[in-house]
Amino acid sequence: MKTIKVNFYLTKCPQNAYSRLPLHLQKYVNIYILSLLFMFTYGCSQQNPSKHTLSCTLVDQKCTIKGNVSETLVEFLAPPEVEELISVQIDLPAGQKFIKGYVEGTNMNMGKSPFMVTDEADNVVIGDIFLGNCNESSMQWQLTVLTMAENGKNKKQDALIQRVLFNTEQN
Repeated sequence: MKTIKVNFYLTKCPQNAYSRLPLHLQKYVNIYILSLLFMFTYGCSQQNPSKHTLSCTLVDQKCTIKGNVSETLVEFLAPPEVEELISVQIDLPAGQKFIKGYVEGTNMNMGKSPFMVTDEADNVVIGDIFLGNCNESSMQWQLTVLTMAENGKNKKQDALIQRVLFNTEQN
């Protein structure tokens, strides 16, 4: 029987830019890549509305959100324009209390801008919103208002999400 001798020589693999980074920087690069992947995967996905979500479309600066047994009237006290402070009046149905509100773009992610309450009496809430500027000439927005039953126990299932959909046009 004949024996064959095979010699293995380990050669150094060529290095790429990533492998030349110090180990602590490689960790940051990994975190950065995973963060980008997460943002693209979940940041661009459509949000599923809650089963307790009601909405209406703004017409002539007014909108009535019709619930099962009550209505919420939302009135913009000035036409919605970007880069302008817009006063909004919300007439809540009896038994509902205002928790918070915010406005956000629906056709471009620009973050959320808060609904800043300026006056609150009985079931009427008046506040201001600010619409950011965008490179789109036509923007779609939604004002989200979170309310809760006054006798509710501040549980998530007691919350009511109401949305007002509207557009702005720029030249």
